[in-house]
Amino acid sequence: MTKSDDVNILMRSIMLSQQRYFESRVAQFNVTRSQAQTLGFIQEHPGVNQRQIADHFSHKEASVSGLLRNLEKTGYIEKQINVGSQDRSKKIYLTATGQLLAQTLRAAFEATNGQIIEGLDEKEVDTLIALLTKIRAHQADAETKKSDSDQ
Repeated sequence: MTKSDDVNILMRSIMLSQQRYFESRVAQFNVTRSQAQTLGFIQEHPGVNQRQIADHFSHKEASVSGLLRNLEKTGYIEKQINVGSQDRSKKIYLTATGQLLAQTLRAAFEATNGQIIEGLDEKEVDTLIALLTKIRAHQADAETKKSDSDQ
């Protein structure tokens, strides 16, 4: 195996471990990771509409529609028509139950995010962030060059 294989395997393994850790913390609430992220987004952006959610998460509106339908059925969100405006999209808000769940999920997200750097000192964390930022910048450059050459 090459060093790039090692890096890819480690990064993927860390990501999957983080997902499992989060899912184990929120399993009792019977929500998917996508639903949890959506609740958090609605909490931060009350009155957001379906298109804005789809754009934020880079999902198709049809996928978001199903996700929102499930959240509405479980009583976590409510949709309200924007009266007296040209904007006819329904605004989405958390219910009181959704607000409580979103706060609980946020705490689980924070615990999950904190868990990833446990055991590292501040300098190691700074170095890790710098290296990952460098990798991401290189990927973005490669994507831009590929996109330019495709045109």
